[in-house]
Amino acid sequence: MVEEAGAKAAADDTTALLEDDVAVVPSNDRDAVTEPVAAANMRILVGALVAGAGGGCTLVTTVQQSPDGSFPPAGSAVPVNDVAYDPVLAGATAMDGRIVFAAVRAADKGVDLIFQHGGEFASGPAFPDTPGAEWDTPLDLGRPAETVFTELLIGLDALGRTSVFGVSDVGDVWWLFKKPPKVVEREITITPPGAREPITIKVPELGPADPPFSGWQKLDGATVTKLALANNADDRIILFAITDGGDVVFNEPRVMNASDPSDWYGWEVVSGDGLAPFTEIGASLDDSERVNVFALDAQNEISHARQVKAGCRAWTGYVHPGLTLAGLGCLAVGLNASGNVALGAASHDNVAWTNLERVAVPGEWGGWQPSAHVPATTAMAFGFNANRALALFGLTPADEGGTVWMVAQAAPGSSEWSAFGTSVLDGAVTMAVVRDLSIAAG
Repeated sequence: MVEEAGAKAAADDTTALLEDDVAVVPSNDRDAVTEPVAAANMRILVGALVAGAGGGCTLVTTVQQSPDGSFPPAGSAVPVNDVAYDPVLAGATAMDGRIVFAAVRAADKGVDLIFQHGGEFASGPAFPDTPGAEWDTPLDLGRPAETVFTELLIGLDALGRTSVFGVSDVGDVWWLFKKPPKVVEREITITPPGAREPITIKVPELGPADPPFSGWQKLDGATVTKLALANNADDRIILFAITDGGDVVFNEPRVMNASDPSDWYGWEVVSGDGLAPFTEIGASLDDSERVNVFALDAQNEISHARQVKAGCRAWTGYVHPGLTLAGLGCLAVGLNASGNVALGAASHDNVAWTNLERVAVPGEWGGWQPSAHVPATTAMAFGFNANRALALFGLTPADEGGTVWMVAQAAPGSSEWSAFGTSVLDGAVTMAVVRDLSIAAG
């Protein structure tokens, strides 16, 4: 059962202190959390699983041809590897700036973690040999016994660790994380001062853990159908989910270095304002350093709740950041150039809607506006250009071509959007939109 809200947090020297449900946040610089990361050479990369003739899906990518630039023709996406996957995909940018994907293998239902070439887990040969789009041999994360994942998410926790979350076919939430490095000994040869002959000595250094990731662990307490995540003001991950009863619940670790389900508070209802059942969900930190959760409610409008104070476990009641009166069907949540929240949605009459937050507290929005005519859409996501302008992506149903489309914000922070959409990729059954920093990182 979902626990009642209001539990107190345990204090720890290495964590934010939670007192009376208010987080005392460490004074480290959190600009990278409150505002999107932009780099001069950053490009948007779209990963997608494309249905194959044999029943499995192929993971492919396409990337902007230059920062803030256009995408190559829709039929030119490049395969990442030759593994067949189920239509389950997650993508993120890891701590070292490299892209990482998670996907479920069709053959044995285990999870592959695929890093962009050149990171900590670099292994070769990369496939294919295309500059800017090389990928390491997949890292096998396995799966819990008798578990089939229907959804995956990747996030970075307060220590910068890559964390992977999965929703099973029976609604369980599972979690694993990158383990901290271990001290290893390496032999080096030196010639001491005044000596004529070299000697071999052993020196300690940090190396990757073996295995590099923890095992899968279940976050008990709720049966869920959808999952979303954000980072708190102190960078701790906060999970949101829609339960099988249609409520929005949340869960977060008590400590920075969570390594066991007992380090998590447990699932609690965000608010019970009578707008359930909810069907879509998204979340983001805003410029006030409060986490916001958005959900598509029973009225086919987007409901919004926000932390009462930064880092706390109490929530405002649900409100509407304006109404569309159009009947929405999917949701995208991102950050505008100012660090305020950007919302995207698609209505059943094939119109893309956008709404840009102007002031986080007390809550001032530009209001929903119809921004583009688009095809029928089953999923949406925001991308972030190097110049800080947004791009809104959508995915059409597989039986209608599986096209990934894009409409672009006219300028950073603008309420205007491109008059015509662009087809980025065809044949997709699911997509992940991420920032490609590999060129910027060299």
